[in-house]
Amino acid sequence: MVIRYLAQDDRQQSAKATQLMENLSSEIPGFLIERSCDNAKCSYTATFDATAAKTAGVRLID
Repeated sequence: MVIRYLAQDDRQQSAKATQLMENLSSEIPGFLIERSCDNAKCSYTATFDATAAKTAGVRLID
């Protein structure tokens, strides 16, 4: 999702990624990203956000 948002290389998928990414906030911190990664069978999801790493089931990038 993040890569598609950054790359903007597929019209349909980039539009969906942009909609999701630009609607994240402190109230909606991105747990959907972790769930999407889990559904895609990723081994883990990484974040720079220490709070999210404690509550969203993601690994903190130091």
